[in-house]
Amino acid sequence: MFLHQECLMVGAFEVARDVLCEYRRLIVVHMEHEEGVVLPVYARAKTTRWPAEMFTGQHKKIRALLDRIEQAWPDWTRRPGGADA
Repeated sequence: MFLHQECLMVGAFEVARDVLCEYRRLIVVHMEHEEGVVLPVYARAKTTRWPAEMFTGQHKKIRALLDRIEQAWPDWTRRPGGADA
C-alpha cells in the first residue's frame, strides 16, 4: 500500500490507480481463500479466540472501503484550476 501512497504524493495518478487495482485484486483473492477454505476449518475448531463472523465482517468493511475509494477516484485526480491529471 505504501507504493500507492507514494504515487499519489508525486502526482503519478495513473500508476497509483494501477497499484490500487492490483492491491484490490490480491486482497480479494486472499479474502476469498480465507472465507472459502480457512474460515470453515476455523469455525469447526473447539476453541477460537474470535468468531469467524469477525473476519467476514472485516472483509465486508475492506470491500466497502475499496469501493468508496474507487468511486471517489475521479475527484482525487483533478488538479486545482479544473485541469484533469
